[in-house]
Amino acid sequence: MVKELHKNDFTEIINEIKRSDSEPLKRNMIIEFYISTCPHCLAMEPVFEELSDEFKEVDFFKTEITGEHDIAKLFNIEATPTFMFFSENDKPVEILGEIHKDKLREKIRKVFDI
Repeated sequence: MVKELHKNDFTEIINEIKRSDSEPLKRNMIIEFYISTCPHCLAMEPVFEELSDEFKEVDFFKTEITGEHDIAKLFNIEATPTFMFFSENDKPVEILGEIHKDKLREKIRKVFDI
C-alpha cells in the first residue's frame, strides 16, 4: 500500500533520512513526488501501487508537490514523477519520469538488494 505524505509528515521522514548520515536508515523506502494533473504521474499511479503490494519489505510513499515548494526544493525535485529511493545501505537513488513496471521492479530489487 502506498501512503500519501503531507507536509506535516515530512518532519519525521526527513529526520529519519538525516539520521541515516550518521547511523543506518532503519527501513527501505521510496517516495514518489508527483503532480495530480501530470499524465505521466497518473500513468505511474497503478504501477507504483502494484509494486507496493509486491515488495512488502519496502515502504512506499507519495507526495503531491503542487504548492509544496519547500518539499520540492529540499529534495531537488525538478520533474515529475520523480522516485527517490532511500535504503539502509546507500545514498539516495533518483529516477525521473515515467518508467515501465518491469524496469522499476528491477531497480527496486537492485537498490534494496531484494
